[in-house]
Amino acid sequence: MSVIIFLVLGLIVGSFLNVVIYRLHSEEGGIVSGRSHCRRCNNDLRWIDNIPLISYIFLCGKCRYCKKPISWQYPMVELMCCFAFVLALVGSGRFISENASLGYGIAGLTATVFAAMIVIFVYDLKYMEVPMIAIWIGVIASIATIGVITLGFFQGVEFFGLPAFLHALSGAMAFLFFFLLSYLSDETWMGYGDGFIALVIGLLLGPLATFVAIVVAVWLGTIVGLSLVIFGSKGMKSAIPFGPFLVGGMFVSYAIGIFAPHWLSVLW
Repeated sequence: MSVIIFLVLGLIVGSFLNVVIYRLHSEEGGIVSGRSHCRRCNNDLRWIDNIPLISYIFLCGKCRYCKKPISWQYPMVELMCCFAFVLALVGSGRFISENASLGYGIAGLTATVFAAMIVIFVYDLKYMEVPMIAIWIGVIASIATIGVITLGFFQGVEFFGLPAFLHALSGAMAFLFFFLLSYLSDETWMGYGDGFIALVIGLLLGPLATFVAIVVAVWLGTIVGLSLVIFGSKGMKSAIPFGPFLVGGMFVSYAIGIFAPHWLSVLW
């Protein structure tokens, strides 16, 4: 039952995140004010057109009014958020089994971090910019997550079973590493925003899993970058945002920590 609830919540929050991503960039009204509308024909959308994922499927990926294609971003973000919420629930299962109320609180806080990181993933990919409001939400939710775990006195937890100060140190070191890369290269290697993304990852995951997340991000970035160059989509000097790879590395490292924690030490 909990899985179904988190699935539905993920779809609903994912639909909201699409609005956030669009309005953060367009500065069109408030994030939570104003009705949703088609960006091409400007018609207001009815509630039946806004059912996460289901409306996209039944409308065959086209606007009901102008019949123009709806961006793949919308179902993609909804599905990403759906799976991220379930991952947060599964990752918190060990806490839920010891203390249900605190455990579900940890799942909710982790899901909040994941939602913020999904906004960063899409926004940086589209606009080559990291929205700081998502960063600060991620930082606050990460600190709250580790705080609840530390104050909850959970025993025998391997993935998050580290003192809070090590998570803080991990976040600071990850931030400093990317900040120095950005500063020394005048942002030609990395942007300062990548340092803030690394800060959130370090705070949430701790040192070992953060290191693995960064290694995975570098692998992913190298593979995708070389593929784009080889197939002619990008040149050797083309700018490619690294933030989405850091976010991808975080999810991979988190999943490894849940389903195959022994691989964390192998990858280290």
